[in-house]
Amino acid sequence: MNRVFLYILFLLTGLQIHAQVEVDVVMDEKPSYKIGQEIPIVFIATSKSSLDVRMKLPYFDPKKYDVSLPATNTEYFLDDKGVSLTRFSALVVVKPKVPGALKIGSALARVDNVMYKSDAKDIFVKNEKYVENRPPIRNNNEVYIRTNVTDNDIYVNQATMAVVTAYSRNMNSLDNVEEVQLPPAQGIRYYRVGDSNGEVNDHEEEYSMRMAVYLLFPEEAGRTIIPPASAKVVQGGSATKIKANSVSLNVKPLPENAPADFQNAVGKYDAKVAVKTPGDLEINKPVSVEVKLSGVGNLKDVHLPKFANSEYYSVFKPKINYNVKPSGSKGFKGELTANYIIVPKKQGNLPIALEGFSYFDPEDKKYKQVALSTIPLFVQTPEQLASDKSTVEKVMENTASVLNQKVKLPVIAQVDADHSFVPKSSENIPVWLLFVALAFVAFFLYFFYKIYSSNKAVSPTGKNYSPHFKPVTNVEDSEKQIREEMSVDIPAHLQYLDTLIKQKDYSGFFNAYTEMNAELEHDIDIHHNMSVLDYIEDTFGRTDMETFKEVQSRVELMKFSPFKEEDSMNDLLQQIHSVYVKIEK
Repeated sequence: MNRVFLYILFLLTGLQIHAQVEVDVVMDEKPSYKIGQEIPIVFIATSKSSLDVRMKLPYFDPKKYDVSLPATNTEYFLDDKGVSLTRFSALVVVKPKVPGALKIGSALARVDNVMYKSDAKDIFVKNEKYVENRPPIRNNNEVYIRTNVTDNDIYVNQATMAVVTAYSRNMNSLDNVEEVQLPPAQGIRYYRVGDSNGEVNDHEEEYSMRMAVYLLFPEEAGRTIIPPASAKVVQGGSATKIKANSVSLNVKPLPENAPADFQNAVGKYDAKVAVKTPGDLEINKPVSVEVKLSGVGNLKDVHLPKFANSEYYSVFKPKINYNVKPSGSKGFKGELTANYIIVPKKQGNLPIALEGFSYFDPEDKKYKQVALSTIPLFVQTPEQLASDKSTVEKVMENTASVLNQKVKLPVIAQVDADHSFVPKSSENIPVWLLFVALAFVAFFLYFFYKIYSSNKAVSPTGKNYSPHFKPVTNVEDSEKQIREEMSVDIPAHLQYLDTLIKQKDYSGFFNAYTEMNAELEHDIDIHHNMSVLDYIEDTFGRTDMETFKEVQSRVELMKFSPFKEEDSMNDLLQQIHSVYVKIEK
């Protein structure tokens, strides 16, 4: 008795599980179809017992059908009773190629290792080719739209142009068409590149006007359907929504022998790389490198070649500039420029190499590679750069620095040659001797000016006295007097930097920091006859000196980085405050 009861329970359980899976076929069933007419078919499997639903589509004889690649989708939802459901659907578009009675086979759905089968469908195809006719115009004011493509037999990522055109027997009715839109399509990436040009074309029975132009780039191989474009027609105070025809694309897959460095570039391309930082290159200092990709095709979506990773240098995320424009049905034409910041970590010859770049040429139907040369960077340390300068260059640099910072040369008025104050014999004096004489005069003027300024100290009695007879002071008084004589107003500079950061004027911020640092360097050189780094190390210790160098290096990196985030800039400002406030104290 128990065995009979268990057997009945097993049968009821099997029936219940079977009832939890449904397999349906949805199609527009007509009495007959024509050869070449598109027939969309949707196979649906719905399960209540499992989240894993798999489907095998029926076999379509290629001698009898043209079949698009299926578009699949899986949904998870609750029905009206709150039961969890899993629905798997597959859309297939077929075109009959032969007349007569044809059969749409059954789809098989697999749920929990159990197979479920859909019903088969019978269709009848007339011995007549399908021609997509334009909708009949019932009156002169009626408007309809159509979508046409320049080429519907293309490769993956190859461009084709879709043009939406409005037609009417009444030319004025074309101005009533608004809001032309192309809905999103699965497996197609598109860009709107043109609107109505206002030009009306006169045909035999009607007028037409271009309303919108799109560049389409298919992402998947197979038969792809472009959904109908829509528009709004406003006439007599009322708005009517109209739709265009759908368009079928035959998207061919790219050849299988793709190079290892091929990504997604389809068209014709060329690439160049160049170092934009002038002069000598220093270790741990940013170097600007420009990568330029030019050509025509799917240029807006091409993946640029990247720099290979290396322990000898760091590469920052590039700033990419697009300078492209539509080029008919070929896609986008122009160039992409990527500005990289590279920081070398090792001295000597550093070969910086880009990854390879290749593209598919749809006209020649083959892959092509772009030769990218390795960039040789010769990086030196600060000591090497300083030692490379000759003695004459160092003297000229120091002289120029002194003249630019400490002496303002008067403007020498031009004198007419006939009334010159210089004797005729002076024409034979070498020019370099005149420059040497001027340099000596400027030097002695500056020397006597410093002596005069130092002798201008005021004595306790109110009279000028020589610094050689000033009263003896201790070390603390001397340091206090030196700090009071410093001309750099660091708090004012820091306040100005705060203002520039709040205004997000990062270019002005780095210029102001450079100016503050130069004034501090000049002031410490005058009062202490040493550099800022030596002064900080002698006064505060080596740790503070290293912190100051770290701040300077970070300022240089942030200055040349193409991306300046607000949080990073605020953090940099806090570091500058902590270092320079200590120097000011």
